[in-house]
Amino acid sequence: MAENFVQHLWTGNNEAIALSEGAALQSALATAKQSTSTQINEIYTESVLTTDNFVRYLVAVEYLLPNESLDVVFYHVDCVKKPSKNWVVTGIAEIGLPTPPGCVFAAHTSEFNTAYEAFLRAIKANQRDNAKALAVSLAKEKAGRIPAPPGIDQLSGTIIAAGERTRLVRFDYQAGDRPASDIVGFYRTSEGWRIAGLAY
Repeated sequence: MAENFVQHLWTGNNEAIALSEGAALQSALATAKQSTSTQINEIYTESVLTTDNFVRYLVAVEYLLPNESLDVVFYHVDCVKKPSKNWVVTGIAEIGLPTPPGCVFAAHTSEFNTAYEAFLRAIKANQRDNAKALAVSLAKEKAGRIPAPPGIDQLSGTIIAAGERTRLVRFDYQAGDRPASDIVGFYRTSEGWRIAGLAY
């Protein structure tokens, strides 16, 4: 239901109205009949909280920007079972990359090291568009304004949490004459892992 609701919401389909009430209905009414030419590549849905009468879903919409680069927007979508036994969508909120639920004590990190080092080197060289191409969601916006590091040496990543499509990685490296540590979130898109959250 959450996936259908978001799909209808993005395409301005009136079906979103029939699936919702409350705050979610207001969102559906606001977007009804608003056609969009945005190309959606994929909608990923995962339940993050479940009871007998309530489910909260993480919904990630992967789409193409006008320059054909990828971007992703994340939502929490709340669904409630009515006394009639029918489910309705009652809330939708855009969020940043959610924290993965599970801990990982040892995992392969080379692809994350490569991706983040390429991101930092693009920032350092003031190649902001290249950095944005490696990122999605709020990280894509931050790539345009974060300060350039004075250096990027001996970079090493440690995965500290993992979900089905998400990773949280701590990177330690030498930034010029001082040590630096960054916490970075990744999301697995249809084209591979992208930086989706930057904790600075």
